[in-house]
Amino acid sequence: MTEITVSEAIESYLNEKQAAVSDSTVQTHRHQSIQFRRWCGGADSTDNLDSIDPIDMSRFRRGRSADLNSNTVYNQLECVRPSPIHNAW
Repeated sequence: MTEITVSEAIESYLNEKQAAVSDSTVQTHRHQSIQFRRWCGGADSTDNLDSIDPIDMSRFRRGRSADLNSNTVYNQLECVRPSPIHNAW
């Protein structure tokens, strides 16, 4: 499996989405990914996305759920789901 940073995975996801959705949707997804990047400690502080496991994702979801409604949390998680190209998890 190829190592990929959080930023690379998110950018790959956004590039794939560009062909299927409007520019404003891509911008919304880009904005929604900001919290996950911050949670990881910055844009590139996680060298390998494989180091983030399902327990970590659950912690991120629970932490975000305290502040946001379920649709917003779902949309933020959608942006960090693994791409079929990179199959990060």
